[in-house]
Amino acid sequence: MAFQPWRKTLTRRNCVAWRGRGRGRSWAGSGGSVPTGIVVSAAPPTLSSHKVATATASHNRAARWGSVMRVRCHCQPPRLVILNPCSIQARNPYQQASPALSLLNRVKPGIKTRKIALLAAPGSDEAMLKTLRKKLAEEGAAPLVIAPTLAPIGAVQPDATVAGMPSIMFDALILCGGEAGAKLLAQSGDARHFVLEAFKHLKAIAAFGAGRDVLHAAHLPDRADGVATGGDNEVDAVLKAFVEAAGQHRVWSRAELAESVPA
Repeated sequence: MAFQPWRKTLTRRNCVAWRGRGRGRSWAGSGGSVPTGIVVSAAPPTLSSHKVATATASHNRAARWGSVMRVRCHCQPPRLVILNPCSIQARNPYQQASPALSLLNRVKPGIKTRKIALLAAPGSDEAMLKTLRKKLAEEGAAPLVIAPTLAPIGAVQPDATVAGMPSIMFDALILCGGEAGAKLLAQSGDARHFVLEAFKHLKAIAAFGAGRDVLHAAHLPDRADGVATGGDNEVDAVLKAFVEAAGQHRVWSRAELAESVPA
């Protein structure tokens, strides 16, 4: 007597368990041996099985126009099919862009109300810090002294730390002079990342004296669009170029160079 298969469960590789309906009888064996009393159909695949094919392709997430996929079916020879483009529908914006809503069209020249980071460390030029804060405040900007720690820089108390107030919270960056302070900043990974991120985000940067060593430590050029550098005695000239660059909100001409910055 032949039993109809009731359940087919994959138990292990090339091993199928068959259980007779209502008989309580079961058998497990390899696909190569068939026991007596069990009928195994040798008929070709049915129409429903024709729909199940094994596709060999590159498994790209998006099939582009003209891509070719090789399809192999168990019951048919391999054939090539041309895939339709996955997304070629015309995408019309539901609303036209409004110039009045563009932030770039509303940028006002100048640095009034702009937040500017004065990156320094113990050993930085204290007199320069005070001069820069005064001149920037006269322009209407909001300068803040940022340091690796809150340790005083002479008589100047840092407003925040590099880790507590990252560069994304500022509109521009100034690296102050002073050999000892610049050395500490160059050795600080957080400070280097601060500078890299500001450069990557197309923000204006100024570096005075030994502050240029921090740019070199971050593997950044000291001669690039929106980067103003000079000696400790060139505060006015460097600050003028810096204010002009920071007043444009971003240095868009540096976008291609910034693509190579890992920040």
